[in-house]
Amino acid sequence: MSVQSGGPGGQTSVFMRGTNSNHTKVLIDGIDVGDPSSSNASFDFGQLLTQDIQKVEVLRGPQSGLYGSDAIGGVINVITKNGSGPPQASASLEGGSFDTFNQMGHVSGSLDQFHYAATIDHLHSGATA
Repeated sequence: MSVQSGGPGGQTSVFMRGTNSNHTKVLIDGIDVGDPSSSNASFDFGQLLTQDIQKVEVLRGPQSGLYGSDAIGGVINVITKNGSGPPQASASLEGGSFDTFNQMGHVSGSLDQFHYAATIDHLHSGATA
């Protein structure tokens, strides 16, 4: 279950198996991204844009204990896109109601053993009275 306070970009928490949000460990490409400066060291999903995500793995149950005491509820591992092959580029623009505008640019590829992928993403949403 997830809970969001406010509109886009508001504090968003994920609760797994009936535990608090600080009992769900979040990894991006295997790196713990919990916020130690927040009151409960949980990850704010409200700031995570999805254009660069390739796959999301969710681990629930007793195996999550292998990741430490802050993974009692489970583990969410976000895997980002990986570059391969010849250089590729893409861009997109989206617009919607309530002054919503999303823009994205992506470039990826590989050269011998060097693989690269970079995404620039911007989301704006404002209320019109």
